Amino acid sequence: MFVNEDILKSLWDIFNKKRLIEFKLIKQLMPSYKSTEMYVIDILGEQGDKNIKSIARLLYLTDGAVSKLAKRMASRGIVRCYNRLGNNKDVYLALTEDGKSDFERHCKMKRALNDDLKIVMTDDERYETNKVLKMLQDYNAKLDRQMEKFEVGL
Repeated sequence: MFVNEDILKSLWDIFNKKRLIEFKLIKQLMPSYKSTEMYVIDILGEQGDKNIKSIARLLYLTDGAVSKLAKRMASRGIVRCYNRLGNNKDVYLALTEDGKSDFERHCKMKRALNDDLKIVMTDDERYETNKVLKMLQDYNAKLDRQMEKFEVGL
């Protein structure tokens, strides 16, 4: 059985609607931020310091785009850029105190949004959800292999 195109379309619609809501809330609650900056703050806040290449992969952006973004964020005092001892090649990003504070504000906003969107599921629905999740993980792995095959990379 193949992944149903209706499922993929529904997931795409859900993703885009949620993204649009988040963009609107970011504009209202944190007007000095661009959405990509908030994504970087989320990554650093949740996962700790990361190098530019890692952030680029997570956001499906080029290294150059993330480097430019990092410089802009560093000039505003949101992140600091540094090299690790013995490695002058990779540039790492870390949240500053202001960046950590803004990460906490953004987390509160996301929790409120996610609380509004929670759906209570029965045990049967939870079982079905796990099956759909497994199917999507398999499909995602297949896409990764296609990216390798066709040399699609960032």
